[in-house]
Amino acid sequence: MFIKFALFIDNEQVKMIEQDDMEKKHVVIAEALDNLQSATGLKPMIRKCLNVNDTLYDSEIGIGEVLFTAKVIGSATTANVLSILAALKNIKNTTQYPLLLIGKYFSPSTLSTFQKEGVNVLDSSGNCQISSGQLFINIQGRRSPETEDILGKSFNEAGLRLILYFLLDQANVSKTYRAIHNDAEVSLGTIKNTIESLMKRKFITIHDGKRMLINRDDFIELWQQSYNAVMKPKLFMGKMRFISNEAKRDWTSIILPDGMSWGGESGANLIDGYLMPENLTIYSDVPIRQLLTTRKVMPSRRGNISVYRKCWKGNDLHNLAPKLIIYADLMGSGDSRCLEAAQRLKDNGI
Repeated sequence: MFIKFALFIDNEQVKMIEQDDMEKKHVVIAEALDNLQSATGLKPMIRKCLNVNDTLYDSEIGIGEVLFTAKVIGSATTANVLSILAALKNIKNTTQYPLLLIGKYFSPSTLSTFQKEGVNVLDSSGNCQISSGQLFINIQGRRSPETEDILGKSFNEAGLRLILYFLLDQANVSKTYRAIHNDAEVSLGTIKNTIESLMKRKFITIHDGKRMLINRDDFIELWQQSYNAVMKPKLFMGKMRFISNEAKRDWTSIILPDGMSWGGESGANLIDGYLMPENLTIYSDVPIRQLLTTRKVMPSRRGNISVYRKCWKGNDLHNLAPKLIIYADLMGSGDSRCLEAAQRLKDNGI
């Protein structure tokens, strides 16, 4: 984007754009450090803030007795975590200090991902995972205005179920309220409020007198974030484990009972074989105990098979959940292997 604009504006305008970018980063740093101080009592110190094009990083910040090399971004979600990690690898080669990634907001799954990768993170609300030497700070659960927007009324459980109905078949959005009510089994009030909200957000428009979805890719990302945060935890039914290593190794031979479908890593594996699943996901609209009829699994709180209630209607081809559900499962995992598989799935159409 910067190169495109530079072709049409003079050097003074370029400097103004750079200055604006730098000031925005300084605001994010200030908000994050203020909230960190209020939560911990520590007084972080900015050693220096750099100009935008000086280095790969943006600032050097002292917290306690530790000096960090800081990189500032916008928001980090499962959709962009891989590109952020790639950028941080380049920065790591240029500094002797531990890295601190500062952003507007980090979802819980991305916080976990960065922790696994050994990256210290801090967002503008004060959420953080920082560990270096004797310094250890872990703060979670603080919401930013961005998350309040993501988790607004349109993205409550009923709204998310309705949005899934629209995303699975774009023709559904043009149906009458009564037809949507009968198909999706949500109230007429939810339908009215959700559609009106989505029109304001520029995800639904009117064309030739009919409603239609627009900006679908952005819509999917917003939906999957809210699905993982709001709806999916409420669908949880229980966990299972394999009765033997042989059963675990031959999981693809399991014939699921009617009403059950593979999702998550297991569903992704069955689609293209790229991802070797470590944790399996099953969606069901029948009692979880029916899995015992396979004689391959048994209940276990620590099992690696998670079972969730189905949140969509219709029969599933080859006992596979819709690709959109599998994509959301992968994105919500925060696991880099799963994120790569999710991108492959999206590239081939969901």
